[in-house]
Amino acid sequence: MEHGAVSTDAAGSPVAVTKALSEDGKGELKWLANPDKAGRMEYINLLAMSLVEPDEIWWNREKSRGEPG
Repeated sequence: MEHGAVSTDAAGSPVAVTKALSEDGKGELKWLANPDKAGRMEYINLLAMSLVEPDEIWWNREKSRGEPG
C-alpha cells in the first residue's frame, strides 16, 4: 500500500490509512525494525478489525485554526 487508502469508519467519517501509521522516524516498519517487536505481527488483523468494527468511537469537533474568530 504505497499510496494508502481512505476508509469510512463506523461513524461515517473518512479515515486515511497509510503505511505511515506503522513506520518509525526512519521510515522503517516499527515491528520489523526491532526484532523484539516482530511478535506484534500476529496482532495486525486485530488492528484492521478495530478500524472496521471499533468497540467505541470518540469524536471531538475542533474549530479551524485557519479562520479568524
